[in-house]
Amino acid sequence: MVRFWPFAIASVGSGVLGLLPYLALREPNQQFSGQKDAFLNLLDSRIYGIILTFSTVVLLVYGFAFGNWGDYVQQFQSDRFINGMSLAFCLFYVLFPIIIGDDMARRRFPNAQVFLAVVFVPLLGSLAYLCLRPPLVSSTTREESFIANR
Repeated sequence: MVRFWPFAIASVGSGVLGLLPYLALREPNQQFSGQKDAFLNLLDSRIYGIILTFSTVVLLVYGFAFGNWGDYVQQFQSDRFINGMSLAFCLFYVLFPIIIGDDMARRRFPNAQVFLAVVFVPLLGSLAYLCLRPPLVSSTTREESFIANR
């Protein structure tokens, strides 16, 4: 089993490049075991998804309104750092469906149309998924649900 934390630390310094080996080496994990703490509850909440979506849309609008695509293309062709980071982002996008599939399985949300929308609409599909996905069920909630259904 490959631990996530070393790759998370590597991503702080290298961006998405630190996560790529983890995505390539990880094993499928379609079950959530344990309990959600306050931090995981925050990350799992719809309000977090809405705030993340809003801030991303603001940054996208700013980038499209005031960005210079011609300069980006010139920098992409001449600067190895910008070229490498752009290609790493594209590779991350190719490996991203693995994580979405596992997350949907953990949430018991097997909807093929939602999966395809998230995968084929870059960035905005993922943000919409964060806003609309059902909450993650912790193991204690599952046990209580099982006992209640008996």
